[in-house]
Amino acid sequence: YVDEYHVISQKTEKDLSSLTEKKITSIPFWINNNIFFNIENKTNLRNLFGFNKEDYLIGSFQRDTEGKDLHSPKLIKGPDIFVKVVKKISERYDICCLLTGPSRGYVISELEKYNIDYVYYQATKTQLCEMYSCLDIYLITSREEGGPMGLMESMASGVPVISSKVGQCEELIKNEKNGYLVNISDEKSYLNYLEHLIKNKISPQLISNGRDTAVANSYNKQKNQWVKFFRGIVQI
Repeated sequence: YVDEYHVISQKTEKDLSSLTEKKITSIPFWINNNIFFNIENKTNLRNLFGFNKEDYLIGSFQRDTEGKDLHSPKLIKGPDIFVKVVKKISERYDICCLLTGPSRGYVISELEKYNIDYVYYQATKTQLCEMYSCLDIYLITSREEGGPMGLMESMASGVPVISSKVGQCEELIKNEKNGYLVNISDEKSYLNYLEHLIKNKISPQLISNGRDTAVANSYNKQKNQWVKFFRGIVQI
């Protein structure tokens, strides 16, 4: 019943090509720059949500538990790695984890167990952009991904990303140019990059490059690729 497959990363395309002879098209997740964008005045935003100017906010906005079980970690998302990294960095610096999204029970229980400061919001889509703009850094600690959407959303919001080499992160992040890449489960590299960012002012060029990457993968930029993809499959 399949005419053609769409995937969001070249790695997935390679994996799928071993299972089918059908045509496969790789187009990354797109970002809506009208919803996700950089909000310049972070001080006002932080005041709005009750954060201090000095708080170093580390973000994680994706689910971390399996199904209806609110405590078993969804290991492909790497929440156990996230907890280990923030636990170690919290022993050296004052940090606070900003969490949103559904099914966050595992990370929340682990942060509480280790007395690591955190704030959890059930954010609306509008608030989600504001949440990103409050952050100092966004961590992606997954073992496996297609995206995730958090990569584009962070970049569009002017937030530097440290990510494992998964999904489209490995393809879209140019290490130390528009973000930071580490090997899967490489806690030491996460810590090294985090410490570097905490101790040093973040490069405006890195932030600008990240925004350029998000714009390059915006809906308007990808529209022609989608038209080409669907032409011949459905009438446009």
